[in-house]
Parts: sequence; structure tokens; C-alpha cells
Amino acid sequence: MRPYVDAAQERFEQIQPAIPISELIAFTTPIDNDTYRAVYLEDNVEEERMVRVGEGDEVPGAKLTSGEHVVRLHKYGRKLTTTYEQLRRMRIDQVAWHIARMAIQAEVDKVAAIIDVLVNGDGNANAAEVFDLTTLDSGTTANNLTVKAWLAFKMKFQNPYAVTHALTQEDVALAMMMLNMGNANIPLVEIQQQAGFGGFTPINPELRDNVRLGWLTDAPAAKIVAFDKRFAIERATEIGSTITETARWVTRQTQELVMTESEGYALVDDVAVKVLDLSA
Repeated sequence: MRPYVDAAQERFEQIQPAIPISELIAFTTPIDNDTYRAVYLEDNVEEERMVRVGEGDEVPGAKLTSGEHVVRLHKYGRKLTTTYEQLRRMRIDQVAWHIARMAIQAEVDKVAAIIDVLVNGDGNANAAEVFDLTTLDSGTTANNLTVKAWLAFKMKFQNPYAVTHALTQEDVALAMMMLNMGNANIPLVEIQQQAGFGGFTPINPELRDNVRLGWLTDAPAAKIVAFDKRFAIERATEIGSTITETARWVTRQTQELVMTESEGYALVDDVAVKVLDLSA
């Protein structure tokens, strides 16, 4: 008597987030509170250098001072409501797909929150340093990325920092992947290597390693957010905050699945994050 048959399989567009949160996190710290206070050591290069000391002279000292940065954790949650009819007529794995898609979207939203922390800081006056495109390459114009500007931007990461990851929007990511010298000339390093009479191998790691590039709509427009994953983002999670509960409403004959968790993001070292502004 049923006018139609329910599909055996659910249609879906994606089964995993485009950019996993694990790609952006340096490490995770479980805590038992809603406020995380991270301790930062304030470096002074002049006090860290080993200096020559005359015989019998006082050895110069260095003092470590720490600053306390407070980061608040936020609660994230979502509710899924299903009717008794849906539960009777849908296969269990179809319901599981709905839950999996909710988890994917939650991770997408977390990546967006991490980008905001990378660019604007975690609320402790530690926003990322911004470099203008035309300053790095005076021969180009706004929104016209060049190899020279990109390499100059990577060089702004001094040892021990290096660009390991870069996040941007789709159009900028495409421009990065299509970068060329802009003329018919071949870089000297390529000629030397092909001719067999030597080449250059950069010692500084910021130019030698490949950069993991990700594009998403939540990235700021006309900007490249570059960072060193090893020193950039720390995730703080509240112990016991990941809760999954169900409830039934017999008067409406519906069942609700509620999932919540609490976490926050802090910058480990703001020097490990820099932004290239292509519009300036």
C-alpha cells in the first residue's frame, strides 16, 4: 500500500572534512576547567648569546620572565531529531551517515575557529604579523602574486621556524599553484643542475621543505595564512566534556540525539604565524 520505496542508500556529498583539524594542531592539552592559562617565556636574544668573559670578571646573566595568557574554552554542540517512522524505515547505517556528516561539519567549523586565532590571535595581543605583497616585490601590483614575493615571504620565517602549512581561499591557492617566473628565463639553479656543474641547496629549512597548501571559504580573502605547525596552535579540551545523550518525546514520537564538547585554541608562539596580504 506504500506509494514509494525508501532508498536503500543515502546520497551524500562528502565523507570527510577537506582539511582535517589534525593538520593544524601542534598538540592537545586536556584540562579540567573552562579557562586555560598558558605560560609564555619572553625571549631576549641579547641575553641568550654566549659572550666572551675576561678572567675574574662577572659572567653576564639572563632572566626568564613569563607572561600568563588566558584562553577560555567554548562549548560546541548539535542536536539531531528523528521521528519514530524514520527510525523504523531507515537502515541504521543511514542514521550513522547523518551523524557522520554532523561530525564533519563540526570539524569544518573548528578549522574556521583556528584560522581566526591564527590571524587575529587568541585574545592576548598576539595577532599575526602581516606583510604586503607590493612591499615584498616592488615590481608587482596588488593581487598579482609572484615567485619573488612568495619566496621573500617564506624568508620572513627565521630559524627555527619554517612555513609548513598555508591556508587561503580557492582563487589564491590556484594562483600559488600556477606561479611561474613571469618570463622566458629559467632560474639559474635549474640551469646549473641540468648542466651538471652544481646547484644551490638551501640550508635554511623555510625554503627547502614543501608547504602543505589548503584552500577553504573560511580563509580571509586575498590573504595567505602561513604558519609552522610545530609551534602555532595548541588545542585545550575539557576532560569529560564530550557528551552524547538521547531523549524520547512520546507525545511527538520523536527521538533526539544531543552531542556536546568544550574546547579552545591558543597560540603557542605568534612568531610562527605570518600573513601575506595580496591586496596591498
